Amino acid sequence: MTLFTKIIIVVVILSAVLFRMILGQEWILATGEEIVLKLEPRDPRSLFRGDYMRLNYEINTLAGDLNSGEGTLADNQVIYVSGQVLGGFWTPKQFSTAKPTSDELFLKGRISSMRFERETCDTEERDCEPSLESVTVRYGLDTFFIPEGTGLALEERVAEVGFDRVKVLVRVSSGGDGILESFLIDGEPVYQNQLF
Repeated sequence: MTLFTKIIIVVVILSAVLFRMILGQEWILATGEEIVLKLEPRDPRSLFRGDYMRLNYEINTLAGDLNSGEGTLADNQVIYVSGQVLGGFWTPKQFSTAKPTSDELFLKGRISSMRFERETCDTEERDCEPSLESVTVRYGLDTFFIPEGTGLALEERVAEVGFDRVKVLVRVSSGGDGILESFLIDGEPVYQNQLF
């Protein structure tokens, strides 16, 4: 095999990988199920940095009692969060290390930290098992890119209307991968995610 042939093969492989990544995200935006998530302020003093917004969601912190008990939890562990729509927002109802087998909508995330509380022990017991209080989860939905030079105007608009009226629309694939589709103020899209 000549050097030229090897270079062509490498270029084709790299192009195929890049095409797969882009096509995968476009496929989710086109065919994924739609959910609305409630935002929480992440840093009220500096909401924007450059041309993207840092976002935090109520679903980033899950109560320990939502754990299904399947599998062992650890930092950076992939978990699957099933939910339901309550009050217009997708709300977690259970999480597990096992991928759901039903047709139920779920988001895939990674544990970034866990918080435990110690249970009250009897005097005869030496060791107490800590109980899971909460789990912090990353879903890959924490940044939303906006058109260059528009961050300050959007920050002012969010401050004017109040953070409780700001939401995001997310598309979720059948495998639990989420993509931010729209940034909403009062239910109206302000910015839309367009890969192309």
